[in-house]
Amino acid sequence: MTEIFVALGEPEVLAQLAEEAAELAQAALKLRRVLDGRNPTPVTGQEARRNLMEEYTDVVHCAMELGLRESPYLIAEKHDRWRRRLGVEDDGWCGPMTEVDARIIVARADCNMNANEVARREYMHRNTVIYHLDKTKRETGLDGRCFYDLIELLKIAKEVLEGG
Repeated sequence: MTEIFVALGEPEVLAQLAEEAAELAQAALKLRRVLDGRNPTPVTGQEARRNLMEEYTDVVHCAMELGLRESPYLIAEKHDRWRRRLGVEDDGWCGPMTEVDARIIVARADCNMNANEVARREYMHRNTVIYHLDKTKRETGLDGRCFYDLIELLKIAKEVLEGG
């Protein structure tokens, strides 16, 4: 917990998040007006983008104060749903972690991050373990070879193994 969270308390930080999210929505709508041009505004594109980034940063800051983190698994799921809804072909964007990837991540944590032990435990070649770690890094941006990233990957793996 940060000093801000302690000073304000969770209810007030949630209220701040809601306020900042509303301001982010307004900033996005303002930029849309600038880009569309049908309903002119005195705000320039540069000003609108800067304001959008500032409001987005405020939302992220509030989320961090609340201990919220993005889920690469959910982001990939939502990206895929959006792509299908638009009728867009698969764009090669990496999807969610597979069950095999998730088992390897859990085994990596259980085996003190030792790839040889993971391979023995999962009955696969060490190179296969490395392949899945590389694939997971490409898909999530998190590296299972890094302790702190492995902790985050374990959360995603748990979601996958428990059925999302």
